[in-house]
Amino acid sequence: MTDNTMCKVQRILLALNDDEDSKVVNTLRGTRSPRFAVRHNGVVKSFRQATGPGTILLIHASYRSVYDRDSLYESLLDKTDIEVVTVGDFGAPDLIDFESQWVSWFAKHEAAAILVLPDHDIYCAVNALAKIPDLVRAYRDEFRRAGRF
Repeated sequence: MTDNTMCKVQRILLALNDDEDSKVVNTLRGTRSPRFAVRHNGVVKSFRQATGPGTILLIHASYRSVYDRDSLYESLLDKTDIEVVTVGDFGAPDLIDFESQWVSWFAKHEAAAILVLPDHDIYCAVNALAKIPDLVRAYRDEFRRAGRF
């Protein structure tokens, strides 16, 4: 990755923190994602068994009604390898958090969504869905140079 691209990505990630109401939870960047069990299609599985090996944008299910796959997120996400998955302990999330471990983890970290890389590290987290497009752009710009897209 060139210095110019790295600077651009860092500027985007820093800009995500400008708005106090919708900042990035930067303390999670580079940490391992939890591996709490979930129920998927009626079967208890590990997070990775349920989602597969790719990059996952994991959204807390309480935000599902706000998240609209027909919005600008969809066109932006189509240009990446990101799979969007919701998790929660009520409603109809993609993954059912039957022990409320994910729900507690999201609350503890004040996160609305996290981007989990294939190596299980967290790329970044946001506490407002309005910041997902900026998060996805930063990810796309950083990994485009690596030839992933």
